Amino acid sequence: MSMLEPSQALLGNIKDKRADVTIAKITVKPGEWKTPASSNVSLALTLKPTAATKVKGNPQYLKPMPMGNISLCPLNDSRVFEFTTETAFAHITLSDALFAPLLQGSRVTRIELISRDILEDATLRKMAAVLLQQKRDCFQAGALFLDSMATALSSYLVSKYSTVSPLEAAVTGGLAPSTLRRCIDFIQANLSRSIRLDDLARESGLSTSHLVRSFRQSIGKSPYQYVLELRTQRAKSMMQEGHLGLTDIALSSGFANQHHLSRVFTKLVGITPSRYRAGLPE
Repeated sequence: MSMLEPSQALLGNIKDKRADVTIAKITVKPGEWKTPASSNVSLALTLKPTAATKVKGNPQYLKPMPMGNISLCPLNDSRVFEFTTETAFAHITLSDALFAPLLQGSRVTRIELISRDILEDATLRKMAAVLLQQKRDCFQAGALFLDSMATALSSYLVSKYSTVSPLEAAVTGGLAPSTLRRCIDFIQANLSRSIRLDDLARESGLSTSHLVRSFRQSIGKSPYQYVLELRTQRAKSMMQEGHLGLTDIALSSGFANQHHLSRVFTKLVGITPSRYRAGLPE
């Protein structure tokens, strides 16, 4: 599915853009629904089960669309569907910039996916659900997490559903020690700020997808996981100093807010920040 035209009424829509991915929730009433032609790779996750008939563009018989169904949208192709009941979709659009690193060294100039109206793919379903939840949480996990998810999603789509196979060659050996040091130094110097995957890619001289794989091979975790661990360590150190509140500690450590700190801290340390602080020696 693609986005509704602006003239069509939407119920409870939410839409936002961060980096190279646009995430929206779209509610559609029974009846005809037009999907305008899109020049970007996009997919939709069915949030409410329904059934639909394609009435324009290779008409089809009525087909059930269960909750969790994935639709891969064709490029530059407008379609019209007839829905039997009210339904809702999570719609995700990916910019060409996400796919550019995957085209390096190949003769392919543009990614094209094999479009599917009805597709069962547990991995895609999980990725789409995570991105939608991030939208609902106002992207609390931060830009680095969203960049990493968008990069993983674009790589997965190309590996599974591209009409060609332009993926980068397999990465072996991880990052060179000097390159890894530059990345780590950059992270530590900018820990309290929003760190982007593009920033680390520039430090390393690699594409974002290459960087993520090499970084994980070098230290056994993704850049996002590494950043969370460093931010948690900083928060623990600041709690030991004892003069700042948890909100200030959260912001100074690079977390979105105190709730974000508490959620990550509890997961990594095993107890809440309040309990950790209460157990520190006077």
